[in-house]
Amino acid sequence: MIGLIRKDFINLKKYGKQIGIMLAAFLVFGIAMKSPLYVCFMMMLYGTMTILTAMAYDEKADFDKYALCLPVSRRDLVKSKYLVWFIIMFGAFSISSITGAVLNLIFAQGNIPLLVFVGILLIIAAVSTSYMSSVKIVKKKEY
Repeated sequence: MIGLIRKDFINLKKYGKQIGIMLAAFLVFGIAMKSPLYVCFMMMLYGTMTILTAMAYDEKADFDKYALCLPVSRRDLVKSKYLVWFIIMFGAFSISSITGAVLNLIFAQGNIPLLVFVGILLIIAAVSTSYMSSVKIVKKKEY
């Protein structure tokens, strides 16, 4: 299963550079708008989109056909996807919490206490979790 997780992160390596550039741009926009929640929301949103991209890469390469030849069960394939999702969302949550807390202190808004701020991020993570669990990839049948 570690190999499957490693495969997903290797596939996402080039995409990660694009995400880094986009998140830097959103950080600049968030600083210009003086909105730490904007930056945090975009980081969590891109964390969810990264998982969907990993699934799309596997579908485009027909990895599911190849995986059936491997000594890996379908259960392990699903577990690896959820573990990759958890790792990415935990990273996005951690980075967005730290970034949001720092921006909140810099702007000294005071209207968003840290506990409420972390609660909002947890709600965003829960919504993305429910979205991830409801995603169903439908393949077109070729005749």
